[in-house]
Amino acid sequence: MERARAAERQAAEASHAAANETLQKINARLTKLRAEESGVAAALKSAADSLWPPLLDALTVDPGFEKALGAAFGDELEASSDRGAPIHWLPLGPMADAPALPEGATPLGAHVKTMPELERRLAFIGIVADDATGAALQAGLKPGQQLVTAEGAVWRWDGYTMRAGAPSTAAVRLSQRNRLAEIRQQIDGVAAEQAEAETRVEAETGWLAAARDAEKTCVEQARAHERSVAEAARRKTEGAGEATRAAERAAQQSIAIAERAATEARDRHVEIARRTDQLRTRLAGIEQSVAEILGDIAEDEMRRTFREARLSSISDSQADRVAAGVLRGRIAELRAALVEAEGNCDRLAREAAMRLERLSQIAQDHGGWSKRLAEAEGQIVELDQRRDQIAQSIEELAAKPAEIEAKRMALGDEIAKAEHNRQEAADRLAIGETRLGEADKAMRQAEGELATARESRVRREGLVEQATKDREAVVERIVERLRCEPDGVLALAEVQSLEELPELDKAEHRLERLVHERETMGAVNLRAEEEAGELEQQITGMTAERDDLVAAIGRLRQGIQSLNREGRERFLVAFEQVSGHFQQLFTKLFGGGKAELRLTESEDPLEAGLEIHASPPGKKLQVMSLLSGGEQALTAISLLFAVFMTNPAPICVLDEVDAPLDDLNVERFCGLVKEIAGRTDTRFMVITHHRVTMARMDRLYGVTMAEQGVSQLVSVNLQEADRLVA
Repeated sequence: MERARAAERQAAEASHAAANETLQKINARLTKLRAEESGVAAALKSAADSLWPPLLDALTVDPGFEKALGAAFGDELEASSDRGAPIHWLPLGPMADAPALPEGATPLGAHVKTMPELERRLAFIGIVADDATGAALQAGLKPGQQLVTAEGAVWRWDGYTMRAGAPSTAAVRLSQRNRLAEIRQQIDGVAAEQAEAETRVEAETGWLAAARDAEKTCVEQARAHERSVAEAARRKTEGAGEATRAAERAAQQSIAIAERAATEARDRHVEIARRTDQLRTRLAGIEQSVAEILGDIAEDEMRRTFREARLSSISDSQADRVAAGVLRGRIAELRAALVEAEGNCDRLAREAAMRLERLSQIAQDHGGWSKRLAEAEGQIVELDQRRDQIAQSIEELAAKPAEIEAKRMALGDEIAKAEHNRQEAADRLAIGETRLGEADKAMRQAEGELATARESRVRREGLVEQATKDREAVVERIVERLRCEPDGVLALAEVQSLEELPELDKAEHRLERLVHERETMGAVNLRAEEEAGELEQQITGMTAERDDLVAAIGRLRQGIQSLNREGRERFLVAFEQVSGHFQQLFTKLFGGGKAELRLTESEDPLEAGLEIHASPPGKKLQVMSLLSGGEQALTAISLLFAVFMTNPAPICVLDEVDAPLDDLNVERFCGLVKEIAGRTDTRFMVITHHRVTMARMDRLYGVTMAEQGVSQLVSVNLQEADRLVA
């Protein structure tokens, strides 16, 4: 019975240890899942405090279709469903005459929890199995329709095509939301396993305590039995104190017999408890003895063979053979007796050692059980304290619901006030935007009137300048012919004002007289008429040149305006292309994030400045100068390749572009160069010292100096080298 209880106790301890180990593993899994849940929930909470929460936070999409939905909508899912937002979705409902999707495409809306704001848009989006199906069905798409794949490739009805690449912000957030739901389901399952494991541990703890109590009870009963036997013997001895010596000796013999019986009982108890260990030890000894016996048999067999060989060389005699047979039998008997004696000796030695070891083990077990008893009492006290603390916590938590309800009501009032303030702010913002638009319109009209006034002023300044020149010419003629200034003409005519000028006949008569007087003064210039004709021709030519110059100035201004208009249009088209390439390449190089180009300082694109705003994954949108060195380098590379992809060249030389990048970013840079080379058929020549970049190139060129002062060009075709290695 003692052996059975010990076996039950050992089994209970093993089961309790296994249950504790299982509970620890479940707790570790639960802690890991909760940590992951906290991280994903914190990442999804980025837009929780926004005045207009994005529509993306209210979407639910089946796992595996996040990239498809993100590629189909792009950044449009960042808009809100609140009508007060500057950019928002309206629930217009599905179209009655919406065209059906082509055969081979299934509606994407079947994998999205339908929302009123997206019903019309989702009716035009289909999902296909692979890229080949999407490319084949693109030509038959109706206006507004588009096809996507689960990996994020897009084919639109107007020819717009996008290959599957890095996931968009919307796809990443949808994946995180699905992962959060999956993690919470796993947490619920693991929590149930934890509760079950805790119940199992408590049951095993109770069973172990019961086994220990039973064992303790058994030991106490054995000791009580010994004490009762000794007490009975003692009482018997005291009752027979006045009897004869024979009775006294009989009582003493009975006491001795009882003590021997108790000792034998304890010895049998110890022997039964040690029997299993002894059998294991004996089994090991027997196996060792078998090995030794097999070695002796092999040695005896070798000796027998050697002796038979020696005997075969001796003359055969019947007497010797008979004597040898008798000796062999005697040797076999002696060997068997020796083996048996050695086995008994070894067995007795092992049994003695095992008895000593078992006594030591019993002493250790007694000390261990005493220590465990003290620890159990301490645990009972600690559990009582914990029970009191839990009761106190329950009382404190009982008052929490009322407090939480009061806080919830207060928060509801604050939310209502905030919503009212938000609506007022939205109204003021709309009024301000309307006024801003009217002011912009008035400013543009004023600028047009200012430009017209400037042109009119320039024309009048030209007329004034021409009139001034004509006046100066007249003044010169007056000075030349009359030898006086224009102010002295009236005095020369002997009049005080223009009203006092003489009559025409008198003036002509006087002119004739003065001409006659002039003729009488000396010789006449016979070439005066020719000179006058030449001057008139010069004046006519100068007038024609002036008109040509005025017309040329007008045409030049029209040409400048036309060039400015065409330059603005081309610049805006090129800017949109570069901005689109820049956003795609930035997302690919950073593995996410967002970037954009902005025109600043002027509404005229030809006079405006340029700012680069970037938002690497996990950071807010900010200007490029606030980024780190590596981020600035990647952003600059994105802009460089965006400009290059707008008008790609057959050859592109990159000199130490990867110098400020680490190994991971160099891998992304090399992948981008590979992709651009495949899309544009451009040959890239990269000057680098980075081992990762050199490993990704098709051919390497280098310069080595095998001899001092003698340089040699070396080239290696890595594709050919890979083929040879394969």
